[in-house]
Amino acid sequence: MLMGSCNGLLALSIGDNEAFSLWNPWTGKSQMLPATGTEFPPWKSSRPSIFLGFGYDPISDDYKLVRITQFYGVKDGISATEVKVYSLRTNSWRRIKDFPFHLSHRHRGVLVNNALHWEVSTPFKLNTQRSVAAFDLGTEEYRLVELPDCLGRGVRMDLYVVGGCLCLVVCYGEFGSIDIWIMKEHGVKESWTKLISIKYCELIEYLSCVVPVAFFGNGRKVLLKIDFKTLVWLDLISLRLEKIASAPRPCIFVSEMMVKSLVPLNGNGTTMFNNESHRGGKKRKRSTNR
Repeated sequence: MLMGSCNGLLALSIGDNEAFSLWNPWTGKSQMLPATGTEFPPWKSSRPSIFLGFGYDPISDDYKLVRITQFYGVKDGISATEVKVYSLRTNSWRRIKDFPFHLSHRHRGVLVNNALHWEVSTPFKLNTQRSVAAFDLGTEEYRLVELPDCLGRGVRMDLYVVGGCLCLVVCYGEFGSIDIWIMKEHGVKESWTKLISIKYCELIEYLSCVVPVAFFGNGRKVLLKIDFKTLVWLDLISLRLEKIASAPRPCIFVSEMMVKSLVPLNGNGTTMFNNESHRGGKKRKRSTNR
């Protein structure tokens, strides 16, 4: 499973989140991550859920994979988390303070502004007001991101990144409509802007499976993935839909935006970072031991 993309590197989960790998498709190099155990709580719990996220930390000039394991109590509705962070620079895992929120259905963190984002909610309660929690890869601190006030309870929400901005897709029933929101200034509640409302049509059969992928033409068009198998262009001015391609049935596909990168992977955690590749700045030489 694809867990994330950052500066040309892909983070992959192998098996039932038992092993992880980093892969640079442009250089063809990959690196298996060392195994890490799980510390179960002292009370009896059901099968835990695992939430993952991958990104770049500009403070330490490092790539990090975050694994959050959430445990659920068999009785009394209790829950707990274990958070571990993998560092590519040291090729090792370490445990950090627990995640203070209850994670919802999305298992893959969304990377925006050097922070990973997940949907969170009140544990073990239905139709509660959902929120978004962010984990800063530099400071390794947690915080809440405020959502638009007009969102109701019980709606389905999904998080994505489009054009470098946090994107919120709100679904009002499978055959109702969806709203796509963009947070134009990260962390500023007032910057949430409704991009468009989409209703059921011939090209969009199941509104709960609409995924915004990228902008095009100075933001006039947005690329949408529909029902995990079809790509369409949506013109935000004329509201016209143009089908691009579909996967042959019964296949489905995962879409991910990538950039070409020469960030090396050599299997032992030693890396040579080039600030120009992921920050757009001047080149800076950095010595490494090979």
